[in-house]
Amino acid sequence: MAHSMSNALWAFAVAGRVREHEEKIRSLWQKVTSMDGDDFYEDDWKHLRQAQIMALHTEGIALESDRKELRAAESQSGGFTAYGHDPGHKIGKLKSRAKSKFDKAIVEELTNLGYKSFYRGWHVIEDSSNKLPLTDVDIAWNLPANSEEEEGGQASNKVALELDDHANFLHDLSGMKVVKRDMGTTAKSKLLKSLGWRVTHLSSSHWEIIRKRPESEKRSFWSNKLSPFGVLNSWEQEWGDGRDDAN
Repeated sequence: MAHSMSNALWAFAVAGRVREHEEKIRSLWQKVTSMDGDDFYEDDWKHLRQAQIMALHTEGIALESDRKELRAAESQSGGFTAYGHDPGHKIGKLKSRAKSKFDKAIVEELTNLGYKSFYRGWHVIEDSSNKLPLTDVDIAWNLPANSEEEEGGQASNKVALELDDHANFLHDLSGMKVVKRDMGTTAKSKLLKSLGWRVTHLSSSHWEIIRKRPESEKRSFWSNKLSPFGVLNSWEQEWGDGRDDAN
């Protein structure tokens, strides 16, 4: 029972439907958080913590509890692992082997093309009870605070590049045709934006096409994808991104 109720709360939260059904959600939340701890699987607590985070940051709904598993559910720590400064950092523990391979390929590509000041595995929100990330960013840039790029009238200096593999998408019955990004992936983007991040995505299928192109085309691809967010490679930083030359 606790398992199905936790999943239901998570589904409503990631779909952004908590406020719409607030009375029923609060009733369900109260019921599930009063159940005996032996009724829960470990993933159930993670789903409930994520539901809290999504409801609070995307809809302004606080789902509170005195349970120790939920009382200190989140902390916007801004913790991160800087690429190139912690060779012991392993992303494979929290991701599939295929996703880890995709991540590492992008890190190598960005580094080779002169994008050096980025972070790998930025912990946006972590469980303050055990310091495990509940929401992290695959590749992140923390731009200077005086960035001229603005969103919603406020300067946004954090840029997220989310790397999506096959598991991040819904497919048709054949399993071959992509329909759209799955609910969890879409919800994560929504959460990051609500926290002031600017978000862009790259799918592994798109990367399989790009990676086979000549280096000049790859440079152009990454410049077109990242420079609108103020993310420049070392050459662009020294000489400018060239966008002003057209004026």
